Amino acid sequence: MGMVHGRLTEREGKFGKVSRTFLFENDGITEYAGEALDRPRRMLVFEPDQKTLTERRGGKEGPVVRTFTVEKDHITEHETSSYGKMRSTWLWDDGEHRLMEREGGRYGRMKRGFLFEPEGITEGEGGGHGPVVRTFVFEKNEPALYEKTGGIFGEIRRTFLFEGMSPEMLRHHEGFLQFLIMVE
Repeated sequence: MGMVHGRLTEREGKFGKVSRTFLFENDGITEYAGEALDRPRRMLVFEPDQKTLTERRGGKEGPVVRTFTVEKDHITEHETSSYGKMRSTWLWDDGEHRLMEREGGRYGRMKRGFLFEPEGITEGEGGGHGPVVRTFVFEKNEPALYEKTGGIFGEIRRTFLFEGMSPEMLRHHEGFLQFLIMVE
């Protein structure tokens, strides 16, 4: 285990049982089942080129599951290596404060969108303007984020507690996308 910069704890409902723990380290983000930090389930590795994120099963040396390549205005998701089949392209729209996922390349079918609002981040079908699927709501009084079904007043499905870092980092599309990769 490298130097830990922060910890994200996922709980069921509103502060229920711990289902997963994520450690943010120099070389990536590692996921563990529950609170035990004995065996990593997977890791999102920050590659030396500083523009590639590699998801590996079981830790840093495990088999590659997906690869994400960060470009100036988009992020591509590939099966296994960056030479594998392109699954999705994530595009950021500054004007609408929206992160959009398209099937395959830049002009593929719109899968979903995330609207960045002051209270939180809302996932909608299509480009984000369709029916609301869920909302990630920032807690005002503590370093926590709630995933609610539907909109901001929906039922709390999961709670994410931040230690050693702020949930505010998720207000930027790249930080939110790293979070989304880990928690889905």
